[in-house]
Amino acid sequence: MGLYAIASSMATAMSRMGLGLGQAYTSRYTTISSLLLVATVVICVESRGIFKVWFKGLYRPIAFFVTIAVFGLVLLNVAWGIHGSNIRSRELTDSKACTHTAQPSQACLLYAYPNAEVVQGRLDYLKQIHWGGY
Repeated sequence: MGLYAIASSMATAMSRMGLGLGQAYTSRYTTISSLLLVATVVICVESRGIFKVWFKGLYRPIAFFVTIAVFGLVLLNVAWGIHGSNIRSRELTDSKACTHTAQPSQACLLYAYPNAEVVQGRLDYLKQIHWGGY
């Protein structure tokens, strides 16, 4: 199960490399990547007896440290996700504000999409059908 998750993430990353490095690293398949976490937890739980023999009296402190480290990494990941979400929200709010003007500037159009001509046509279409608050 863990190998499937690793192989799937590698295939996804490779297929997204043509879209740029940022897209290749973007995680959109959390269901598949969760399999790696499940597989790791199962292996650790099943290997407790072996770990107790290897580490003898140090097993409990090591298990406690590992648990605290994993919990800390999860909290760090949550904080990073919230920060990224706030930045993206500001970017989208700015883009919405500038594209809702009567005649958006060239800089505004390029902020909304890399090709100003394409975004202008799409904005005109949205205004024509009154979608997106236009």
